[in-house]
Amino acid sequence: MKKQFTVPCSRFPVLPNHKPQTVNGKQSQAFSLVELLVSMAILSTLMVLLFSFFEQATRAWQNSEKKVDAFREARAALYYLKKDLEALYADGTESTDGTVPFFYFDDPRNLAPISYSGATLSTPAAHGDALFFISAQSSDAQDSAKGRSDLCAVGYYLVYDRDSSAIGTTRRSYRLLRYFHSSDETWRLPIDPALTPSSGLLPFLQSVQAGSADNALLFPPAKGTVTGDEVIARNVINFQVTPLKSDFSNFSTTGPILRRPAFFDISLTALNLETAQKLNTQEDWHNTSSKLFLENAQVFTLRVAVPQ
Repeated sequence: MKKQFTVPCSRFPVLPNHKPQTVNGKQSQAFSLVELLVSMAILSTLMVLLFSFFEQATRAWQNSEKKVDAFREARAALYYLKKDLEALYADGTESTDGTVPFFYFDDPRNLAPISYSGATLSTPAAHGDALFFISAQSSDAQDSAKGRSDLCAVGYYLVYDRDSSAIGTTRRSYRLLRYFHSSDETWRLPIDPALTPSSGLLPFLQSVQAGSADNALLFPPAKGTVTGDEVIARNVINFQVTPLKSDFSNFSTTGPILRRPAFFDISLTALNLETAQKLNTQEDWHNTSSKLFLENAQVFTLRVAVPQ
């Protein structure tokens, strides 16, 4: 019987206690179980690191998208407010008191046009400003059936209430609403003079003529969330409006202001939906020094020049 010899391959030196394998008289180098286990462990570690990096990148992209969606509403709200304020109507100049004012209040609960449909506001009360004013609007910006003039009642205010568009949820949050009445309603509401009570420019001017200006008559009641004033920004808080003189000094901070300001400084704080869902109470919304707010809230500011 012919004896078979094996010759170690110079390229793959034989390790101690390692028996070379032969196939058809030729040597082949095989992997041991330990080598396979080590390589699989290394591959698994690399895969875990790769998927972890991919997950973090995906989460960062999703968070960025959520912020963009949330903050888009805040930017849109400032755009609408800027457009409305640039058409502000008041019959007084910066140095002369007029008759028709615009309103600026620290606490909207004291503002007559607002009728809240949500829960009673708890402390702290100073949750944001409310601004109501008369603005000259083009015919295509109002209801054509109720717009025979250009003077419209416009307002911006916050509500803390349940989002009626989110079915099956009782979660409450802050939303910025835009109040709007076409010119016919602004002049008198109800439009039919036989109906009472009435509010608007006409009843207000009649009270001025009678010698006792009743500012509560100037604006028809705000709809709040009963029939739906337009929600233009969700999950916002600290809506602040500051009227300024031409030298950038402040006007009075409360009540009806009869003079036309030169500028408005406007700011609001916006949160994305994921962050807002972690705020369970109204007090949570006011805890702006919390880590959640500091890491996720964004403040938007705008200065509007009012044409004189």
